[in-house]
Amino acid sequence: MANVGRSDTHCTTGLDKLLPPGPTSSLPPPPRTPVREIRESRRQPKPTSFLRNKPPGSSSDYPSSSRRRIQLQRLGLKPNFHQLDVSDINSINTFRDYLQNKYGGLDVLINNAAIAYKHSAPEPFGEQAENTQRVNYFNLLDVCHSLFPLLRPHARVVNVSSSMGHLTKIPDQEIRNKFASSSLTEEELSELVNQFIRLAKKGEHTKYGWPDNSYSVSKVAVSALTIIQQRAFDQDSREDLVVNSVHPGYVKTDMTGGAGYFTTERGAEAPVYLALLGPNISSPKGSYVWHDKKIVDWVHGPVPEAV
Repeated sequence: MANVGRSDTHCTTGLDKLLPPGPTSSLPPPPRTPVREIRESRRQPKPTSFLRNKPPGSSSDYPSSSRRRIQLQRLGLKPNFHQLDVSDINSINTFRDYLQNKYGGLDVLINNAAIAYKHSAPEPFGEQAENTQRVNYFNLLDVCHSLFPLLRPHARVVNVSSSMGHLTKIPDQEIRNKFASSSLTEEELSELVNQFIRLAKKGEHTKYGWPDNSYSVSKVAVSALTIIQQRAFDQDSREDLVVNSVHPGYVKTDMTGGAGYFTTERGAEAPVYLALLGPNISSPKGSYVWHDKKIVDWVHGPVPEAV
């Protein structure tokens, strides 16, 4: 799958400091699975772990990881690696058990792993739709289901969305109303995503009001999931759990083929801001946040310039 790009995902077991990140089912497994590498720091008083997605068919990322390890060591950190295959529920649960046994809980989770097919990709659109929703939405959901029980009071979750994840990217008003429903459940959201996949395989998705962009659908789903998750957090016995989705900007990464306006450091600003929100904040919570840290109305807009 050489025409697939990627971005990264991070989590941390410490809220006191978060470093900027580098350049997340019910569906059958993909032919080649995306792999995340976990970077963790053993610094005191709380260690930090970084999860990095490696897309299907990509070359080893260890040279880049080694360089970043050196950078972290210069900051007094001692990162190690832990492997996780997000398409394998056993691998996810093994990582969960590792975090539970070693650290006892989790304070920050940033779900940023994703794939996107390039315009030149030869795969049929139905295949692109299925693979994109699997990695960008269903695998993210699997990770959340496994790791959310580890969240400690005042934990922060950041779901990295996109400018393409704004609800106005869905052409049909009836479908938009379903996504925007205040009573939408995870199960209903997943069924909406599966509906898109089924129609895409038949070549009928645009006929029934879906966009001709599988990445956009996956990110709209992630944005909608964030709202559902915050509703659940508000009823959770653990105090002050907060989740937000964020558009980090058009960042120069492998996924964009090196194109983009922002460096990875600039693209990390809004996600890190949301990861380090202070205790007992009232806003943003369950919000769709732009790269400039401003809350955007996810349902009605207006949508700022997609930078």
